[in-house]
Amino acid sequence: SKPGQIDDDRVALLEDAIAAVGDAARPERAELLARLSDELQFAGDPERRLALSDEALEVVRALDAPESLVSVVAERAIAIFTPATVETRRREAEEAVGASTRVSDPLVRYHALRCRFLAAFCAGDMDRAREDLSDAVALARRTAHPIAQWFTALMNGSMAALSGRLAEAEQFALEGYEVS
Repeated sequence: SKPGQIDDDRVALLEDAIAAVGDAARPERAELLARLSDELQFAGDPERRLALSDEALEVVRALDAPESLVSVVAERAIAIFTPATVETRRREAEEAVGASTRVSDPLVRYHALRCRFLAAFCAGDMDRAREDLSDAVALARRTAHPIAQWFTALMNGSMAALSGRLAEAEQFALEGYEVS
C-alpha cells in the first residue's frame, strides 16, 4: 500500500480473508485484523480502525503466538498512531520486544525493535531510540530483508534530521528510496 492512500482491492481481499478464517481465535485472524486496521488508517473511520486493531490485539494475547504478537503490535502501531497513544505504543512495543525473545527469527526481533524505536522516538526518549536503532541496524544487515532495509533508512534518516545532520538525513532518504 502507498502511504496516505487506501487500496480498496487490498481492503476487500483482507475482509474476504477474515471471513474465510472465521471467528475463532487464531493467529491468522489476529494478523489479518491488524493488517486491515493498518490499511484503513486514512479511511476516515477511526472507530472501525481502532475496533479492528483492539480485536487483533485481544485475539493474539489470548494465544501463545509470539511471532503473531509482534506482527499485530507492528501493524497496530501504525493504525493507532497519534500523539495521544504514545504511551500505549511504548507499552505494546515492550510487550513485542519481550515476545520476540521467544522466536529465533531475527526479522521478528527487528520488527519488535522497530516498534520500540518509533515509540521511544515519538516520546523523546532518544537514549532508548538510539539503542534500538543500533540493534535494528545490525539485524537489518543480517537479514538483508528489503522492508528492514527501508525502515532502517527511514529510522536513520529521522535520527540524523532530528540531530541537524541534514546532508546525512538526505543520504538515508535516498537510500530508502533506492530500496523501495
